[in-house]
Amino acid sequence: DLLAAARRYGLRVPDDLLIVCCSESTVYATTEPPITTLSLKPRRIGTAVVQLLIDAIEGIESDGPLEQVIPTELIVRTSSQRRSPRTTVSPPRSPAKD
Repeated sequence: DLLAAARRYGLRVPDDLLIVCCSESTVYATTEPPITTLSLKPRRIGTAVVQLLIDAIEGIESDGPLEQVIPTELIVRTSSQRRSPRTTVSPPRSPAKD
């Protein structure tokens, strides 16, 4: 939807607008341009949370703090890569006068 809205407003991705989304879907690799995604690994998070809940219900105490770091994955694609500025080989010509 964001790509369509950008096109409606004449914005070019990634020239005028950089896009990154949080998603597990592989469909973003096939959009035009392909969209950079950040995977928050929801299955890993869910598994860790369920295990913490089970441990709490069963009264299992942890030796350390009850915090866990779940790694994420950033898949960089065209939508977030700023292109290098274009260079003009020669100055623009003035309109011809009749």
